Amino acid sequence: MLARSAILGALLAAGIASTGAQGRPLITTLSADPSLVTGGDVLVEVAFGTYMPAGKLKVSVGGRDVTTVFQPAAERNTLVGLVTGLANGRNVIEAGAGATSATL
Repeated sequence: MLARSAILGALLAAGIASTGAQGRPLITTLSADPSLVTGGDVLVEVAFGTYMPAGKLKVSVGGRDVTTVFQPAAERNTLVGLVTGLANGRNVIEAGAGATSATL
């Protein structure tokens, strides 16, 4: 159980979200506090500005493309998806299009 709770501990140590101050997507975990993540999955929200069409946005975890799990959310320019298959320990979620990206 302790190993599972550490799944996103390192990933989220710097904070829950990556700032969108420079036109980057905003990545947020929705389903759990980082210290309580279990089972190798987490619900993630990616918010992006109108400058980035949703069809061009790509999301990956450790280099593995997970874009297809994301669907439009109620809020405009926002996608939500259940990211599964997280390894115990550090995981890096990246979202973006071209040179504009953010990591969590």
